[in-house]
Amino acid sequence: MYFKFLFITTKGTEFKIVTANAAGSGTVDRFIGKVVVGSTTDDQVAVQRVTNTGNSFDNDTLTIDGDSATSGGIEGDVIEIYGATISSIATWVVDARLTTTNSNPSSIAVIGAS
Repeated sequence: MYFKFLFITTKGTEFKIVTANAAGSGTVDRFIGKVVVGSTTDDQVAVQRVTNTGNSFDNDTLTIDGDSATSGGIEGDVIEIYGATISSIATWVVDARLTTTNSNPSSIAVIGAS
């Protein structure tokens, strides 16, 4: 399974993409992968890389915010998500290329807990 999210407008408030059973207990779907966030106002780039930790409910949410230092998501950005099964757990592999209006992206936290 494959999903591609194309940002066609800029939203200045946070929103989330969550797995079907986010915030559940035990084994839930999870996100792993890479998020690259660049700034529109300064020559700055930050990267988040999340690997298979085995504790799936730690990474069940994508948090998007176009003006945040720890996220991104403005017009023209792309998130691709590939479905996989790793160690018998439904896993979504993320490849996100995001932009923020914040001048100093850092400590990227797009992939995280609900």
